[in-house]
Amino acid sequence: MSGRNFQVLETCTLIFPIRHHVLNIFCATLPNCKDFTFEGYPLDILNGISSNKLNNFSVICSSSYKLRGSRQLARLSSQALRESRLAPRFLQISIEAKSEAWTKALAFMSNLEELVIHNAQPSSLGVKVLQSLVVHPVDANNLCTTATSMAWNTPVCPSLKRFGLRYGRWLRPSEQFDLIPVFMSIMQSREQSKFSLHSFRIWTRIDQKDPLELIVGLSISLKGFEVLRDYAMIADHALATLVQLPATEILKIVGGSPIGSTGLPLLKADPLVTRSTDNFIDSIQGRTILQQKQAVGEKLFKVIINAFGVKGARAPKITLSLLDTEDLRALAHLMTSYPAVLREKVFMQVAAAK
Repeated sequence: MSGRNFQVLETCTLIFPIRHHVLNIFCATLPNCKDFTFEGYPLDILNGISSNKLNNFSVICSSSYKLRGSRQLARLSSQALRESRLAPRFLQISIEAKSEAWTKALAFMSNLEELVIHNAQPSSLGVKVLQSLVVHPVDANNLCTTATSMAWNTPVCPSLKRFGLRYGRWLRPSEQFDLIPVFMSIMQSREQSKFSLHSFRIWTRIDQKDPLELIVGLSISLKGFEVLRDYAMIADHALATLVQLPATEILKIVGGSPIGSTGLPLLKADPLVTRSTDNFIDSIQGRTILQQKQAVGEKLFKVIINAFGVKGARAPKITLSLLDTEDLRALAHLMTSYPAVLREKVFMQVAAAK
């Protein structure tokens, strides 16, 4: 591919393994390419690609180290994007980098109309970075100036119309979400100035199809922010509340309710695991209730001891308690598909026994 001019190519996907010996000599021209996707490491390879008619640019950096990602983001933004060899209108980027690197990188994205940043978790991109998207008045101390007549400084990403944050996972129970005020500041300041946003979307899980929209009709969606606050509260309280329900009710919630894509730190159940669990329960249906409990109990006891670390006399007592109070099929599904929920149920009983 190096050294060639691809005149006809309109869509390109480049998956680049680590080949350091070609970094300094790789070059390619894509004069008519509209959609370009890059996945790999390092991003330095993009410095040798020219595509000035680019609409959509997707970058996935395979390095998970923030220090390394920061260097890569700095080079991509200051060289490829700044020099307009790659000048996309829409950018989706997945890279773990430090706040300072993100703040500097955003300053080189002046032509972007849409930016979606993929983050491992909400803490990946903090308040300091997002504050750089806020538009500030030229004279912030002039209280007599109205919003309509006020002069505004040009912000980073002045052409930005659509912004999104796509999280690989949502909050865990011990984590706090402190970004709502800065989200509001970004939208309010841009709405009052000539740099208004048309869309501000949040994905709380990597496989979430429909994002939460915080802007409706060029104005802040109060309903959207209410939902976002609920998402943050759910992360704090939902799991503790959820485990107090019977296993059958828990499965109805995590299996079919949107709560599973908001605050609960749960992965979607693997269909193969679900089928295997159902097959196991079906295979013991012809036995007596006592024999069914023994079959499930053998597996449950091992999980409680080995996976959850419950020792001593409490392990068999908790095992018997769950077998006597829960539907066996539902209990088996918690054990195989939602171990985090079962763990909380177990430790709820541990705490109650003290």
